[in-house]
Amino acid sequence: MQSMSPESTAASSAASARSPVPTKKTRPQRPDFEQHKNDLAEIDAKIESLRKEQEENRARINRTDSRKGPHVDKRNQLVNRLKDIRTEQNGLKQSRGKVFERHAALTASISKKTAELKAQQAKLSYKTVGSIDEIISKHEKEIESGKLKIVDERRLSSEVSGLRRARKHVEQAAALQETIEAELAELAEIDAQIADTNAHALGQEFDKLQTELDGLKA
Repeated sequence: MQSMSPESTAASSAASARSPVPTKKTRPQRPDFEQHKNDLAEIDAKIESLRKEQEENRARINRTDSRKGPHVDKRNQLVNRLKDIRTEQNGLKQSRGKVFERHAALTASISKKTAELKAQQAKLSYKTVGSIDEIISKHEKEIESGKLKIVDERRLSSEVSGLRRARKHVEQAAALQETIEAELAELAEIDAQIADTNAHALGQEFDKLQTELDGLKA
């Protein structure tokens, strides 16, 4: 076996140094389809959870609305119509304010005078002036006949004076009665004027709708 000379050894070493050292190639990482599948499933689960939560919230809102009652739409219609009627009624009152003011004044006056008349009539022994005049005339004839005693003439004269005072009270009551009748006639005319508008119809409709609304609230 021949030994290599020092020169050959050095040349071989140099050649080895110049030759590239082979490197180990790394393969690209293979996708983990199983993990990807799990990730997609987790996302789908979150989406489904959010969808269910949304549906539950929507159902909760619907249940809240349903607790308001089965006649919500009908109630709203009635309330809106009642508001419209009030608006129309206010318009009528503004346009015919003086008429309504006079109506109210007459109503109050008639009520007051009627109470006064009843109080006066309760104190009267005679209801008409004519009935008093008949008695006065009778007593005066008896006094003028000269057939009565002095004491009887004085008694009848006193009665005649009392009858004349009573007559004044009856006249006052009769005058008050006439005033009441005149005011009643004027009130009837105003009622006829008001009836020409739809105020009465609006009032009737309002009462009917209010009754229906109260029934829904019960």
